[in-house]
Amino acid sequence: MDHQLPKLSFLHAAHTLNPGKLETFRKLSTEMIVASLRPGNPGCLKTRQDGKVLDGHHRLVILLERG
Repeated sequence: MDHQLPKLSFLHAAHTLNPGKLETFRKLSTEMIVASLRPGNPGCLKTRQDGKVLDGHHRLVILLERG
C-alpha cells in the first residue's frame, strides 16, 4: 500500500516565532534536534493529518536554516 505523507506547513509565520527559543535551538546539533522531534519524546513533532505543524515549529525552522 502506497501511503503519501502530506507536505508539512507551518501554523505560525517565521517572524512570529520566539527569538530566544530559536537561539537556544541553534546551539544544539542537528542530530539532537532531529532526535527531539521523533515520536515518543516529550515535545515531539506533532501535526494535523493535513500536515499542519502544531508542535516543533522552532526546531523545524532551525533545520530548514541548516538545509
